[in-house]
Amino acid sequence: MRQLRDRVAVVTGAAGSLGSLLAEALATEGCHLALADLDPARLEALAARLAPTGVRVTTHAVDVRTAAALDALAAEVEAAHGGCQLLVNAAGVTIWGVFTDQPAHQIDWLLDVNVRGTLHACRAFAPLLAAAHEAHVVNLCSMVGMFGVPIQSTYSASKWAIRGFSEALRAEWAPRGIGVTAVLPGAVANDFLGAGGVHDPTAVDKVVGLVRQHGVAPERVVAALLDGVRRNRAEVVVGVDAKLVAWTQRLAPGLLPALVRWSYRRFTPDGRIT
Repeated sequence: MRQLRDRVAVVTGAAGSLGSLLAEALATEGCHLALADLDPARLEALAARLAPTGVRVTTHAVDVRTAAALDALAAEVEAAHGGCQLLVNAAGVTIWGVFTDQPAHQIDWLLDVNVRGTLHACRAFAPLLAAAHEAHVVNLCSMVGMFGVPIQSTYSASKWAIRGFSEALRAEWAPRGIGVTAVLPGAVANDFLGAGGVHDPTAVDKVVGLVRQHGVAPERVVAALLDGVRRNRAEVVVGVDAKLVAWTQRLAPGLLPALVRWSYRRFTPDGRIT
């Protein structure tokens, strides 16, 4: 998909930091948009900002945890836009805290959004994507899809799942002319961590401050994502930290897990956040 002008893109999690930046970038490219999120007020505000671009924008209040809601979204997009050539699964949440502090309902919430939401969106939009002359799917993954991170165990599990799913789906859908890209950014300089399920606010505040100062700019993630679509890349790794992780896992697979275990024991000897 080297040409985005006059294509139709569906973006879930469109009211979030990355989702809204992506919507703005796609609109600048002349891509028509179906924006989905759980927050209708923020969606409408985003649509208003995009009005001067002249592209067609529709907003859809959707809870991606519900398969039926995603089926309805696909029907709404077909009715409003006539089809869909690009699906970006950007909806995602996280939990910050040791695994045993995470109640069952919170674990289910994260897996429902991050994993089931992505899988059901791909399932729901498969007919529209297959009907397009060429189409593409982008699944927002993470650096933690390459190695397990303590304190974010459930989030790591979800991103490992999405990375594996994206790889399998890419092989399945290639004969149908549908590309699939997994985007694996490192720490992104936004408020994503603080907006999730937090079990240690003090620790999160410290980490969020460091991430905002040293993390990769969200604009770089968006630019890399679009480049991945144009080049039909299987994976897009963004950020110095994510690239270091990728190379380390490739050249010395046991090194990073060992360092993580050592660091965790060194700084959290009781197995909890300090």
